[in-house]
Amino acid sequence: MRDALLEEEHCMNQALATQAARDGMQGFLDAGGQTREVELELGDVISRLASMD
Repeated sequence: MRDALLEEEHCMNQALATQAARDGMQGFLDAGGQTREVELELGDVISRLASMD
């Protein structure tokens, strides 16, 4: 389990390495993206956010 969590942390750090990625993540969070309801329908939410650009 520890190795899996370390790998997840590493991947997240890589994913947020640029300012554009951090801005995108902040937009997702500001839109309420990190809730149980949203995560259950994550594909739909991502599609809607992508169309906002």
